[in-house]
Amino acid sequence: EDEAVSPSFAIVHQYRGALPVNHLDLYRIHDERELDQLGWEELLDCGAVTFIEWPQILEVHLENFYKIRIELQGEKRIFSLLSFNEKI
Repeated sequence: EDEAVSPSFAIVHQYRGALPVNHLDLYRIHDERELDQLGWEELLDCGAVTFIEWPQILEVHLENFYKIRIELQGEKRIFSLLSFNEKI
């Protein structure tokens, strides 16, 4: 229902709809203590699909997840879905 925008400045955006979506951009998070201020555990437990950009600081806390690899081939973007144990 909501139009998606980049969360770069807000860090977290939440979207309503038939399936709620959380979008986190952790680019500016450099310390795990900052994650606690975001309430990240509640975001993952609320029944929404959660997309995380720059997730490296959080990956050690996740039981499982998928990664999306985006490759540029000329004017085309190729998207690949990888399980949490596959390397990008």
